[in-house]
Parts: sequence; C-alpha cells; structure tokens
Amino acid sequence: MHVIDTKHFPEYSNSNSFDSIYDHRQLQRKDSNGYVPRNRFVHFDLKGAPPKISYLRKIFPLIRKAGGNGILLEYEDMFPFDGRLKHAAANNAFTKNDIYQIKSLARANQLEIIPLVQTFGHLEFILKLEVYRHLRESDSYPQTICPSKNESSELLFEMIDQVLALHKESKWLHIGCDEVFQIGLCNLCQNQDINQLFLNHVKSIASYVNDRHQVIPIIWDDMLRQIYPETIKLYELHRSNLEIMIWTYIDDIYRFIPYGTWISYSQSFPKIWGASAFKGAFGETLTAPNIKMHLDNNIAWLGALEEQSTNFKTIQGLVITGWQRYDHLATCTSLPSLILDLLTVSNGKYESRLIRKLYEILNCGQNVMISNENIFSKNSNFFHLAQCDFPGSKILQMINDFEEINKRVDDFLYDLTVHKAWLTRYNFAHNITSPWRINEGLQNYPEIMYNLREVAKNALSTLGEVYENSTVFGEKINSK
Repeated sequence: MHVIDTKHFPEYSNSNSFDSIYDHRQLQRKDSNGYVPRNRFVHFDLKGAPPKISYLRKIFPLIRKAGGNGILLEYEDMFPFDGRLKHAAANNAFTKNDIYQIKSLARANQLEIIPLVQTFGHLEFILKLEVYRHLRESDSYPQTICPSKNESSELLFEMIDQVLALHKESKWLHIGCDEVFQIGLCNLCQNQDINQLFLNHVKSIASYVNDRHQVIPIIWDDMLRQIYPETIKLYELHRSNLEIMIWTYIDDIYRFIPYGTWISYSQSFPKIWGASAFKGAFGETLTAPNIKMHLDNNIAWLGALEEQSTNFKTIQGLVITGWQRYDHLATCTSLPSLILDLLTVSNGKYESRLIRKLYEILNCGQNVMISNENIFSKNSNFFHLAQCDFPGSKILQMINDFEEINKRVDDFLYDLTVHKAWLTRYNFAHNITSPWRINEGLQNYPEIMYNLREVAKNALSTLGEVYENSTVFGEKINSK
C-alpha cells in the first residue's frame, strides 16, 4: 500500500548514484524556526509481521524520546474479532489483554492511539475468506468490498463497533478508504457513477462513526484527488467531522498533490493531516529502507504543511507511516528508519546536530560515530548503526549480513554462468560444457553455502526477539 513506482519515477530508485551526489547540507532548511506539527504520530502496520508486546515495551519510550506523541495502529487481522467476525482474526491475533497492554504502554509514554479500520479497499484480510467472498466488488479480487450491499455495511459497522469497544478513549478512528481500485464492477454498482459510489460509502461510514460513537473519522485522501471539488461539496462530509489524511512519500510533495488539490480540499475539509513514511514506500522487497529518501520526504512535508497552514482551519499533524506489506498478501518490507525522521519532524526542520541525538537515543558508542558531512553518502541504509544497542539492532546487523552474502551469491552465479560462459542457455540447449571449468568455478560454493546457512540460522533467533514464530518461520526466511 502507498508505494512509489520507481519504474515510472527512476529518480526515486534505490541507486548508489542517488547517494553519491548527496550533500548533507541540502537537508537543512533556510529558515531558522521550522514547523513543528502539533501531532507527531507513528504508524504501526501490524499485518503480516506483528511485533511482540515485549518489543513494543522497548520501542514506545524511544518514540516518545524522539518527540512522538501518538500512534496510528492498523490491526487488520491482528485484532481479536469475535462473534460473526471470528473468522477475520488470524491465529496469532492479539488477545484483548494484549490490546489492554498496548494501550497501557502508550499511556505510560504519553502516546495517543488512533486505531485504523479499513472500510472499503485493502480488505483482503477478510474478503479472502470464503465466508465473506460474496461481499467482494469483484469476485476475482479480494481487495474491495461492494458498497451497495446492506450486508457490507453491517459487516463494517460491526468491525468498527468491536475495535472502538477496546478503544473507547480514542478521539479519532481512521477508516482507510485508500486505493479502492475495484469499484463500479458488480451487478449492483456497474450502472452507478464511481465517484458517487465512493462518496456515498464514505459518507455512510463516517456518519456512523461520528453519530454512533462520537468519534472523529479520518480517511486517506488519494481517491478524492480526481473528483471535482463541487462534487465533493455536495456530500457535505464536514457534517460528520470527517478529516482527511493527505499522503505522498516523495520529496516533491506538490508533484503528486498540486496546489489546486490543496485549495479543493480546503473547501470541504477544514481539518487535515499529512502522512510521510519512514519505511516501506520504495519497493516491495527492499530489506532495509534508504534513510535519506525517507528523510527528504519528511522534510518536504514540514515545508508543505507550513505553507498550507493558512488555507485550513487546522493542520492536525503528521503521521510517519511504516508499511509492513503493500497489502495483506505481499511479503514483508524493511525495518524502520523511524527515529531520525521523528527527531526531524519534532524539531521542525533537519539540523546536523540531530545525528548526535540519534546516536544518543540508539545507545551508540564512539566507535560508530561518522562525520555528519559524510554520513548519508557513506551508507544510505545506516548499517553502521547495527553496532549500537537498541531494540532491533541485531536485526539490522542480520540484514547487513544477508545483503553481503546475497551479493556474493549473485556474483558467484553471474561468474559461473554469464561471465565465464560455462553454464549459459547455449550450454543447456546444446548439452555441452567443460566439466573441468565447472568444477573450477564451484570451488567457492561450499564457503558461500556455509555462510548462507549461518545467516539463516542467525535470523531465526534474531527475529524471534521481535516477532512471533509464525512470522519468523513463515515470512522473513521463506521469502528470501
């Protein structure tokens, strides 16, 4: 979900050239004061790889120390749904007691929680199940629910009721509604205008949240971008106190969200949020985020929110998102680069002194210090921080080890097949090669396989400190 397509925007690919031309001073804004959002929330995407409560107990204090004051909590099938929704809960879903613990930890660290319940798109976690299949907008795709069936609304209302029953103190509920790619397809919807379908559904869900629970609903903004402002205004979404969360994960905010879009939004939504990213936005299979690209995005958001503050009654804040997967069926993405982004957002701008603060929060010794002027060009992924002592540092080291052995494997296969041309397609097609040359090329095979097995063995124990066994054995190892 919410991914930058690097095929169409190559300047945002994770290339070495991107870092080699980087100047550390480019990140520092010209103004002296900066812009600090009132709410600085961190998004926890629990689908696929939920962290243990013991890990959250270590992470929440770091978030607070870096300036965060809230959590956007996206459960999907990790919520302990029961009753008619019991099939939607994963086998390793949190228990109600787990959620009470999470809330207690958040409260102890002065972190407000906004739960997130998907209510239109990204519902594959429930629509993939046979018992709910008849509610799909398209039978071929489990992502989107049909907005025209009464049973769809009943299901979504029940999900909302159960989540808010465990989050009675929450002022907001995020109801998703992003990337609704299948709409207007089923027999009930195909003759209706897709914009009307979308807006009617949003109005129905938002009104239910606000009227029934006296909670403020929030939606992602992307589906609104192509709808005429006059059409949006007709639905009077402000009557349900609906707020929008505007998201983009590149450093040119106005490229994806032009000035005209902001003006359009200001006519219907007096209160807005921004959403940046600290991981999971630049490729489905990246094992570690490019720190600089995410930092650039957060800095750009500070500038955009400051510029737009005069157009809206309230800029509610900035949510720094971290996607585990792009949807429920994809593989897990990278581990966080959160603290530096949060330090920057909480400071209102990037300053080189924040690197020192980063080292302090992550318990880094003098042996890992790198000159501020060279830190980004030396290592875009900050793998040197694996030598620090913070929750997840061993995982960072494991990823670094994996990257190194993965490169050795790629080089080995390239050398054996393409470079020296003893195992090419031609050789296979004609069943001819040199056994002596093959044996010579395989001399490094035992060492490479030994190192690969060591990385895999280490991964099992390292990931087990953060994730449950179902995640460790089912995701990180198998996917690679």
